[in-house]
Amino acid sequence: MRPNPSTKPRRLVSFLATAFAAVAMLLSLSPGIGAQAGPDQALQNQASVTVKLVQVYVTAKGGAPVTDLTPGDFEVTDNGQVYPVTHFEKHFLNAGETPASPSAIPLTNRRFFLLFDFAFMDPRGVLKAKNAGLQFLSTEIQPTDEIGLVSYSASRGLVVHEYLTTDHERIRRMVDGFGLRRYVGRAENLTDFVYTADLTEERPTNVDSGGALMENAPDEQFYMNQARLQTSQRMDDGRRQSYVDQAREMIRSLNILAKALRAVPGFKNIIFFSGGLARQLIYGKAGAVEGLGQWNTPEELAQAMSAYDAAQADSGLRDDFTAMLKEFKAANSPVYAVDVSRAQKEVDSSIQEGAGPALRGIDGADSLKQFASGTGGKFFANTMEAVKIATAIQDSTSAYYVLGYSVDEKWDGKFHKIKVKVNRKGVKVDAQGGYFSAKPFSDYTKFEKLFQVVDLALSESPQVQVPYEIPVAGMSVMVKGWPQLLVFGRASLAVHTDVLGKTSEAYLMLFDEKGDMAYVKRFLLAIPETGKE
Repeated sequence: MRPNPSTKPRRLVSFLATAFAAVAMLLSLSPGIGAQAGPDQALQNQASVTVKLVQVYVTAKGGAPVTDLTPGDFEVTDNGQVYPVTHFEKHFLNAGETPASPSAIPLTNRRFFLLFDFAFMDPRGVLKAKNAGLQFLSTEIQPTDEIGLVSYSASRGLVVHEYLTTDHERIRRMVDGFGLRRYVGRAENLTDFVYTADLTEERPTNVDSGGALMENAPDEQFYMNQARLQTSQRMDDGRRQSYVDQAREMIRSLNILAKALRAVPGFKNIIFFSGGLARQLIYGKAGAVEGLGQWNTPEELAQAMSAYDAAQADSGLRDDFTAMLKEFKAANSPVYAVDVSRAQKEVDSSIQEGAGPALRGIDGADSLKQFASGTGGKFFANTMEAVKIATAIQDSTSAYYVLGYSVDEKWDGKFHKIKVKVNRKGVKVDAQGGYFSAKPFSDYTKFEKLFQVVDLALSESPQVQVPYEIPVAGMSVMVKGWPQLLVFGRASLAVHTDVLGKTSEAYLMLFDEKGDMAYVKRFLLAIPETGKE
């Protein structure tokens, strides 16, 4: 494949991958993102000093933000150890402060992922979700806000359309096209390419490249199923799936998304547009009998047993749902759930309390309420009030502090519990509950690796931590009248053996003047002979 000669490259990104993911080469990578080491040093899992940034919301009685705190007013503990605050930011958009321009991005922007659940909304719900999303994008976002766009559907699974970007017009255009026309986002374009390449070289998903059985085989199976769905190599079986099967698949997909979000620091605010899962499925039928009651004939027993089974919650699904909530909370991703289901809710958002048992049994509001409350977000029932929803989300996320402190990065993947105290009485403190340390890249699932590839390639400020940086250079050449680009990088044998491993690949991507990916190619990296670079 050859790039169009008329294309004007705006940016070149090249990166190395281990088992279909990349962390090594990137021209636009900011200095200091990864720990660097000389060729004679042990590279993998190397400890390094890194600055952890914690977002903190402090409010007074009545919910008004407290805006006059200083670094000395805060105490931060990480796994019980107190750390001095060495970095301090104040973000108060509603207090008259002027947001920074996109060219001067602060270390911790607000981050939003718009997540559209098309599997559990009808066509009218799609329209309401679009209107609510466009209202937020048009009125409440700030120039420095980073927005990502994700959707889930029975036909295509979990699709990352666009990764975190300050190009808000691009996000608006894609949301506006839902249900009418399809705009392929940059992240969707890149993941389509990787999925297709992986499917052409498909290996058993429960073994690694060396043939050993993998502990995370279910997650790897999810990756290959998602690859087939997104690239249309698997027929749409959504209509053949039962409601329970579709619900279980969506919960599983969102659970894996939450795990991938661990690598992105700070709060990731999820605006979730959905009709929710039927209450009866997760909580059981309201007013249902606890036993089979009286029966006199086998037919009556069969009817009683059928009614009893239908009224019970799916315990396995409930457990999966609870586990999903914990993953989003651990990833510091509060969910702002917007219910786009029945029209009668638009008359009065408190209708839930007055709805009959049968109506509540099939209603999805309770699952959305729990999704929001269990992750630290909020629930919105009346989607006709899109302005109020957008304003409420803005008010909940627009006033915060950022505290930074230095720790030794161990690359062990363990969870660190954070506590933040404020030396002032009568205030409420909401901070991240903790974070996951970086871990060896081979320990990530395929989807987590793909998510980090997208971050490295498309993010304006990549967030992943890399074990080593390899400088890349390029020059333009003419071959038989065609403009070509020669790209090269150099790495020691230690980098190959300790960081890249046996199965390494390189991706070359070219972007045009609009920021769209114009060209992508994948290369296999041959491991050099011992003693050579």
